[in-house]
Amino acid sequence: MSLINNNQGNGNSNNNNPNLTKGHPLHTIKQENNQVMLVIKDLTALTNILKKQENDNFKQSILDIRDRLNMLTDLEKHFIRIEELIFPILIKHLEKDLPLKLTEKHNEIIDSINELISNFKSKTNKDNLDSDIEKLKTTIGFIESMIDFEENQLIDICLREITDGEWYIIHNQTPQFGFCLYDPEIAWAPEGFEPYEELIYDEDTIKLPTGSFRLTELLSLMNTLPCDFTFVDSNDKVKYFSNRKNRIFERTRVVLKRDVRNCHPPSSLEVVENILDDFKSGKQSKADFWINYEDKMIFIQYFAIRNDKEEYLGTLEVIQDITNIKKLEGEKHILTYD
Repeated sequence: MSLINNNQGNGNSNNNNPNLTKGHPLHTIKQENNQVMLVIKDLTALTNILKKQENDNFKQSILDIRDRLNMLTDLEKHFIRIEELIFPILIKHLEKDLPLKLTEKHNEIIDSINELISNFKSKTNKDNLDSDIEKLKTTIGFIESMIDFEENQLIDICLREITDGEWYIIHNQTPQFGFCLYDPEIAWAPEGFEPYEELIYDEDTIKLPTGSFRLTELLSLMNTLPCDFTFVDSNDKVKYFSNRKNRIFERTRVVLKRDVRNCHPPSSLEVVENILDDFKSGKQSKADFWINYEDKMIFIQYFAIRNDKEEYLGTLEVIQDITNIKKLEGEKHILTYD
């Protein structure tokens, strides 16, 4: 049975409200655009001083530029959501070629960002710096033009043509595509619609070789384990992370669908690449690290996930606070509570 009553709402409830309700898909798009513009502002400032810098300052600015470019790769999720969720609805209201033209522009922007990442990754001096900066400025111009189109044309078309029921379908399908530099704080539903989050965890059973879970049980179990874990699939995309209350390092849904390389600072990229290469080749299956963080000892482990045929499925990151574990001595047999 459909969760959406297609006869309910006419799509005009938000048409006269420029400040869309938090959680509404268009509010999310606007917030994502705001975050992208902040990154662009940083990039512009960095490129303006890059030519004047020498040695260590130059190297740090290159790392900072790479970091901001990595952040801009999240635009791919922003664009794909528009292409997959909004264009199919709008296609009956728009000139036939517009979605195709916009998709081509989206692809050009992402290709340009990836090319810039490659260029600045290998940059250790000012050779070809002028051309790289010019390429960066051109790409920034493309992004700003696309944001201008979304803010001043596409959003108005969407508000005019898409019904509340259709927006609710878009909202419920959005998380599977991921978010761009912004994670909505609250769920959204049009007035009179039952929140989807209350229905998604039903009594369906996930059957496994050694038992089974209800969805609510499995979700609660993963968020109760005394560690934080993140799963990266075989295509190096972040696919899932646990979300217990006291996470050691903050994580938001913005990272979902993001290339794991873009979840780490450029200075650690070589280590990330080495782990992925060794896991995929079968050379290694585990990597351990430990750091001091806010007066705590943090144990970080990476595990290669393989099926029964030893085929690589992805990488699991497990992060645990072992401060109190390190203090254990002797034995404990008597029941006491902390």
